[in-house]
Amino acid sequence: MIQCAAILGSGFGLYGYLPALIKCGAKEVLLPQRYREKFSVRQELQDFSNKIHWVADEKVALAQADGMVTALRPDMQAEYIALCLEAQHIKYLLLEKPLAPSPAEAITLFDALVASGKYVRIGYIFGFLAWSESLASFLKKEAPQTGTLTIHWHFMAHHFQNDVATWKRDHAAGGGVLRFYGIHLIALLAAMGYSEAVQSTLFTDRGDVASRWSATFTGASVPPCIVDVDTCTDTLLFQIEYSEAGRVTTLVDLPDPFSEMKVPEHGLDRRIPLLVKLCESFNVDSRHIYPWYRATLDLWSDVECMITSAR
Repeated sequence: MIQCAAILGSGFGLYGYLPALIKCGAKEVLLPQRYREKFSVRQELQDFSNKIHWVADEKVALAQADGMVTALRPDMQAEYIALCLEAQHIKYLLLEKPLAPSPAEAITLFDALVASGKYVRIGYIFGFLAWSESLASFLKKEAPQTGTLTIHWHFMAHHFQNDVATWKRDHAAGGGVLRFYGIHLIALLAAMGYSEAVQSTLFTDRGDVASRWSATFTGASVPPCIVDVDTCTDTLLFQIEYSEAGRVTTLVDLPDPFSEMKVPEHGLDRRIPLLVKLCESFNVDSRHIYPWYRATLDLWSDVECMITSAR
């Protein structure tokens, strides 16, 4: 487990990974000095200040740490992964999704990380949610392949709601409805045995920016799955249904994927318990995790090869 972690990223890195690492037993967290201002205004994080060691910059942090946590834009994350591959003292990497701006780049980086012998975990956290475990059980025990699974995920992304120009709305930068949001579902489906995309459509109904994505997935011993992700709607919906012979069974019906998580005290982010589980997964043999990660990247690549555009 990480004892001294360098966190790169002053957003989710601070309000997500910082508390999670400390709750998991990290003895020290290294943060660049330029994060101080953002940290100081996050009142919910002040109880963790005694575990923080402030350093000059990211490179100094990496030079002193045995683990790296990145919560950066994908192209920057890819650059720091390359640096860590050359640093023998960095043994643990907690990486955000997507791993890189494109699936091809992500596969190259992941294969290099596995070959290096480092311990890698990627922020695919849907699998730690109770509804995900129930879905996996349903697919394994109850769902005949003659039916169809449908996943609807609708919400208003922050960058659309506030008209913010950010990489998170830019497909080429590793953002957007597919690469930033849809990758969660791709990872989920890869874990459940889906291995092929037979249809994938990006809807560009906001100029040249895709706000909606739909796709159909298949795999051995699982029913076809239709995914519909809309990031520019006032509707809040995360729903999973199974239909077979005209009968529809609702498996999940929530406002969003994380609705089942309790709102923590002191204003902490409700996803922190999931990040704690992600950190704790370093105790699991990587040979049980890496095939899933690679299957996720391969399925993502398949999705992108199938992409068509619509308005």
